[in-house]
Amino acid sequence: MLLVATKALWFADPQSWLQRTTHNSSWVVTSLVLASASLRRSELLRLVVPDFQVRPVDIDEEAAEDGAEDQSPESVALAVAVAKAEQAHRHPGEVLIASDTVVTLDGRSLGKPADVSAAAAMLEMLAGRDHVVTTAVVMDTNLGRWVSTVSATVRMNPAAAAEIDAYVKSGEPLDNAGGYAIQGHGSTLVASARGCYLTIVGFPLCAVSAMLSRAGAIDPVEEPVALCHRHARAIASRSPAAVAVSPHPAPAPIRPAVR
Repeated sequence: MLLVATKALWFADPQSWLQRTTHNSSWVVTSLVLASASLRRSELLRLVVPDFQVRPVDIDEEAAEDGAEDQSPESVALAVAVAKAEQAHRHPGEVLIASDTVVTLDGRSLGKPADVSAAAAMLEMLAGRDHVVTTAVVMDTNLGRWVSTVSATVRMNPAAAAEIDAYVKSGEPLDNAGGYAIQGHGSTLVASARGCYLTIVGFPLCAVSAMLSRAGAIDPVEEPVALCHRHARAIASRSPAAVAVSPHPAPAPIRPAVR
């Protein structure tokens, strides 16, 4: 039996999905898809949405970066996030989310280190200095594509070679842009963070929850920035060296983009 509805909205509930039908549109939300194999992003998305599909992608990130509109952190992160969304191939009715994080120091983008030597070199460059972390989020739906970028500034502690070497040997740097994880043991290298903590982690819930609300995929019970800040404080408090999380300004406006 084929059920036809003008629009089905899915709401985040602690126990299950709740579905309701309205009459102001002509599409059906069948499922939410995360275009990422990242356990970190899945864990963060699950704080907002209890059930979704994971659709891993494997793109040539260097090629995507080269195709960016310009080499600003926002454009580079957005170009890679768009490439992930397009490879994930959204099916009709799906709401698809993709994201990418870029670490920038002195105008130079630092991606995931290729090996332990590259990780150590990155951390030596970052030590005792400020750098910018930018995460781009892309949402594709039946009604179009929306994008947003969120940035934060991180100041690193001065670090001795032995401290960097010990952290690199933990293996944690290899799966993180810039060679560290602020929510993990990399927090011991961080002096302070200004802006959205979760954009540094790699998935700013302020932008993500606002997008999903716009798509009708969730019904937020609080403002997106407040939601993001609450979860950021909880995550930071569990890291080995709890980084202070201060309220951050509203994320960059969500804007439509051409697919």
